[in-house]
Amino acid sequence: MKKTLLLISISAIAAIASFVSCIEEDELTFAPNIAGYVIESGSDSTRCYTPYFYMTSSVEDFKISSTSIVHESDQVNLTMVKFNDYAWYSDDNVSFTSISSLNGTYDFMARTTNGQTYSTSQLVSFEESDTIGEIDCSAFEFDEENKLVVATISAQKEGATIGFALTPYEPESSPVRMSNCYFTLSNYTANDDGTITIKLPLSQSGLRIGNSRARICVYVLNSSGMYREAEYHTLKIDVETQAMELID
Repeated sequence: MKKTLLLISISAIAAIASFVSCIEEDELTFAPNIAGYVIESGSDSTRCYTPYFYMTSSVEDFKISSTSIVHESDQVNLTMVKFNDYAWYSDDNVSFTSISSLNGTYDFMARTTNGQTYSTSQLVSFEESDTIGEIDCSAFEFDEENKLVVATISAQKEGATIGFALTPYEPESSPVRMSNCYFTLSNYTANDDGTITIKLPLSQSGLRIGNSRARICVYVLNSSGMYREAEYHTLKIDVETQAMELID
């Protein structure tokens, strides 16, 4: 018999991080939010690991003019990309076949257009046991009438965060990870074959997508900051009516 657990909470998370620097607006001191994770990809026999970080400012007076992330060794060189006046992210085209290559101290720096500078350091340490492994997504469906995404995936380790990552974009451009919305699911259905089924209602009050496309996939994040996505699918969206259909 299947044991069904009620889906009781869906929330978008703006930052996944082992550290976050916050700001009090009345202090008018530049201290950007710094967050990130390591993207795990590839098969279990040929895994790749890509560090991904981003810096954002939540105060209108503090537009970010430049950022940098420097690793203690020369083997991790991250190029920062401007997303807008208040957000920068690291180019996710730098990958490694050994997770230990990412270990060490990272120095983060951000500078505002009015000359204020913020810097901090973070020690990162991963072991092989911190990896997630391939996500077997045996079913992925979209109920157009109820705007409900349903996926069945292989069971995950206890304590892992499971959900859907949704990236709005336009057909003439490519999805940008910095635009991701993460929907964390607190409960799921455990199936007899050892898989689990998760559901995401996109018809919830207040959810509006201003683009005509959205890339959507299942994601898993563990407590070590390792992140993996299953295969991508595409939602076609009518911006005015918010009608949606899964087109691949």
